Amino acid sequence: MRIHHLMEQLASCRKNGQAVIDYYGRLEVMWEELQPYRPPPACNCSAATTYVKEREDERVHQFI
Repeated sequence: MRIHHLMEQLASCRKNGQAVIDYYGRLEVMWEELQPYRPPPACNCSAATTYVKEREDERVHQFI
């Protein structure tokens, strides 16, 4: 339930005239809270690298 709520908040988060640093800060808090629910693979293989890159791309997309 909490994962769904966080994903919903991320999807609806808008800058709405805030300073960029404040907007990014709100996103960062939600990303950090979501992290334990979606941990990276526990390996050092190429799949782990791909996972990390996909998460970074997802965050950039949400920020923009």
